[in-house]
Amino acid sequence: MIAYDENGSKVSKLTKKGIAQAETLGKTLAKEGIDLIFTSPYFRTRETSKIIAKATGAKVVVDKRLAELNCGVFNGRDDRERKAYYASTLDEFTKSPPGGESLNDARKRMMEAVLEINSQHQGKKILIVSHGHPLWVMSGAAAGLTSAENVDFRYPKVGEYQELNLKNWPFDRNGELDAHRPFIDEVYLKCQECGGKMQRIKDVADVWFDSGAMPFAQWHYPFENKKLIDKGDQFPADYIAEGMDQTRGWFYTLLAVSTLLDRGLAYRNVISFGLLLDKNGQKMSKSKGNVVDPWQMIQKYGSDVVRWYFYTVNPPGEFKRFDELDLGKTLRKIFMLCYNSFVFYNTYGSSSASGGEKSKPIPVLDQWITSRLHEVAETATANLDKYEIGEAAKVIEAFVDDLSRWYIRRSRKNVSGKTLKLVLETLAKLMAPFAPFFGEALWLSLTTNDKQQTTSVHLVDWPEGQKSSVVSRKLLESMAEVRHLASLALAEREKAGIKVRQPLSKLKVKSVKLKGADKALLEILADEVNVKEVIYDSKLKSEVELDVEITPELREEGIMRDLVRMIQGLRGDANYSPKDSVIVSLELPADLMAIVDKRSAQLKKDVHAKSIEFKKAQKFDVELSSKIEQWPVWVAVRKS
Repeated sequence: MIAYDENGSKVSKLTKKGIAQAETLGKTLAKEGIDLIFTSPYFRTRETSKIIAKATGAKVVVDKRLAELNCGVFNGRDDRERKAYYASTLDEFTKSPPGGESLNDARKRMMEAVLEINSQHQGKKILIVSHGHPLWVMSGAAAGLTSAENVDFRYPKVGEYQELNLKNWPFDRNGELDAHRPFIDEVYLKCQECGGKMQRIKDVADVWFDSGAMPFAQWHYPFENKKLIDKGDQFPADYIAEGMDQTRGWFYTLLAVSTLLDRGLAYRNVISFGLLLDKNGQKMSKSKGNVVDPWQMIQKYGSDVVRWYFYTVNPPGEFKRFDELDLGKTLRKIFMLCYNSFVFYNTYGSSSASGGEKSKPIPVLDQWITSRLHEVAETATANLDKYEIGEAAKVIEAFVDDLSRWYIRRSRKNVSGKTLKLVLETLAKLMAPFAPFFGEALWLSLTTNDKQQTTSVHLVDWPEGQKSSVVSRKLLESMAEVRHLASLALAEREKAGIKVRQPLSKLKVKSVKLKGADKALLEILADEVNVKEVIYDSKLKSEVELDVEITPELREEGIMRDLVRMIQGLRGDANYSPKDSVIVSLELPADLMAIVDKRSAQLKKDVHAKSIEFKKAQKFDVELSSKIEQWPVWVAVRKS
C-alpha cells in the first residue's frame, strides 16, 4: 500500500518531484510482481497509479471507498483548525465534523474494500494507493487494534510503500475484530494432516438440545465428576428463571434430556417471565416506533430503579406495560425516600450513634420500628424462600415508607441515632439482592468509619429476623390502630377546613385496641393530629370525634406555629445547618406583635435563634413577605 496526502483537494496534480517519486516506486514495484492496482478516485492518486501501472503492467481499478478522509467543513482548510475541533486524537474516531466523517467511518469503508478485494483476488499481489489517515486506521484494524490502541500506531509516510499483513481473522461490518457469528464463519482453518480447508459444519442439532444437556455436559458427565450429579450436589437445579417462550426451549429440553437419562426433574422451581409491552399494551416494534432503549432508562434512572420496577410492577409471569413515568415514581417513593432517611441520620443522628446516648428507657417509636424491622426481615425471607421475589420487594418497599413517613417524622426531635443506624444497616442488607448498587452505597456510607463492619454489604450475613413476641405483635397492632385513627381524625380536620398546624383541644376515640394503651401511643396520636389530649369514649357513634372549637389560646398557638414554619423555611433557603444560631428580624402589626412578644422565649427555642428583633433589619441573609391570617408579616434571618 502507498499513502498520498492531498489536503482535501480532489484535483491536485503531481509535482515534478511527485512524478519522479512515482517513477522510482514503479521501478521498485516492478520487481514485486504486482497484479492489480486499486486506487483512490482523487486525481493525484490516479496519476501515481498510472505511472506505477506503466512500469508494472498491472491493471488500475478506481475504488471510491479508498478516498481521502472526508473532513467536511474543514476540507481545504488548515489542518490545525480541524484538530482544534477534537478534544483528543481518540475523539476523532467517534466524532464527525459537520458534513464529514469520523475515523471509524473511514476504517469501515477501507476494511470493507480491502476484505472484498482480498476475497475476490485470492493468490494475486495487490497494490492499494490511498491516503494517510484512511491507510493508518485500516492498518490498525488489520492488526486487530482497538481505536485507543490505533492512536499510537505507526502513521504511513507520504510516498512510502509497505506490506499489509492481512490475517485470517473475523472482522465485523465496522472493520473491527469480532469472534461471533456470522464473522467467525468467514475464518477457515488449515487441516494439519492433509492441508485442506476446515470450516464449521452448518447443520447441527437444535441448539436447545445443547442447553438441555447443560447440567451434565458442563461437568463432562458421566466421564468425569460422577459424584456431583449422582449424589445431587449439582443436580437438579434449585430454580430456573427465563421467559415464557422457553416452555418450548430450555424448560422443555432440560426436562426431555433428564427424562431420557432417567434422572427425573431437572429443576425444583420455575420463574417464568411475561413479555414487555409498551404503555398501551402493544408489542414493542421498531416499525411502530415504540421500542424503549434500556440503556437510556438505566442512564437516566439507574439500573437499581429499573430492577425494582420490574420486581414490583406485577407478578413475574404477567405481561408488563412499560411506562417511563413508573420509573420516576419508583425512584421517588423507594430510593429517594430511603436516601432522605439516610440524609436525616447523617445530619441529626450520626453523632449519637457511636455510643454517646445515655442509658434510658427505649422510646415506644424505637420499639415499634425495631419490631417492624424484624417483621420485615422475617416476611421477606419467607417470600424469598418461596421464590416470591416481587412480594419480598413490596414488603421492603412498605417498610421504607414506614421508616421515613412515620418513624422519622414522628421522632424527628428525639431521634435515636443508634436505632436509626441499626435500621438503615439492616435495610441495606435487605435491599442488596434487589438493588445491589444502592444497597452497597448505603452500607458503605453507614459503615465507612466502623472497623468492626465488613467492607461490602454483599459479604455480610442476610438478616434472618426474629419471630415476633406477643409484646411486639401487640405493639405493631396498636401502632397500626394509631395510624388508622390519625388518618380518620385528619380527614375530620380537612372536612372542617382547619389546617393541621392549628392546635385543637381534644380527640375522642372509640377503639377498644387503645383502651388502656401505653400513654406514649396516645401522645403520638395527639401529636400527629395536633390535639392537646386523646380521650377514650366507648359510647361514640363514630370511630373518632374531633373537638373543632378554637379558643383564643389555641388560636395564638396556631399563629406561632405558622411563624415557626416561615422561619424554618428561611433557614432552609439560606442553607443553614441545624447547629447554626440565627438572629430573627420581624416587622409585624401591633396586634400580632403582642402575641409573638409574649411567646418569644419559646419561639427562640423552636427556631434556634439567639435573639429576635421587632424591626425591619437592614442586613439579612434571606427575607420573606407573607401573611398570617389577616396580618401582613415581614420576616428575615441572618447568622448570629
